[in-house]
Amino acid sequence: GDGACSDCPANRGTVVSGLKTACKPCAAGEFATRAGCKPCSDGSWAQESSAVCTCLPGWTRTEQGGKKRSTESACFPCPANTFKAVNGSVACLACPTEWTSPEGSTQITDCVPGITGAVWSMVSA
Repeated sequence: GDGACSDCPANRGTVVSGLKTACKPCAAGEFATRAGCKPCSDGSWAQESSAVCTCLPGWTRTEQGGKKRSTESACFPCPANTFKAVNGSVACLACPTEWTSPEGSTQITDCVPGITGAVWSMVSA
């Protein structure tokens, strides 16, 4: 060859073994980077040979209002009083008014009638 380097396809990580460099598919739970396969962060998963990790239900990269966190590619749990039932980076949905749910909720059924934290603080004071 002419010694020119080439990047691996988007769904394969670079593996260096001795003087040889090869491209290999990343395992499930990993995503491909130029530096090789890296594990997905908490709250996300990738199929085998994937170039990206997808946020799991109850986790998102999108804040309320649809704005994506630009400084962090990791998924974070849905805030309390919200839920997300699907894979992907869509925003978490709010529970009905005056209903609550724990952080990381995955279904609307996780929302229950209750007193929100601020109201509870005033009642219990």
